[in-house]
Amino acid sequence: MGRPLGNVQESVLDSLKRHGSFHPWCGWVWDNYGGTVRVLDSLVRRGLVETSVNSRGHTVYKPTEVDDA
Repeated sequence: MGRPLGNVQESVLDSLKRHGSFHPWCGWVWDNYGGTVRVLDSLVRRGLVETSVNSRGHTVYKPTEVDDA
């Protein structure tokens, strides 16, 4: 998988798994909305998070089904 996850990436990924998804007005952020999206985008590039677009045109982040072995 390359480099290990940083502490912030691990924390955001754990929160995403607990909450199930992240999107505008979902009720949780790490630090601020932009910072959360930046970290989530880094997790998308690693294949740990996937995105979709909801009916309002907002990006929704969800953890992938792949689990760490």
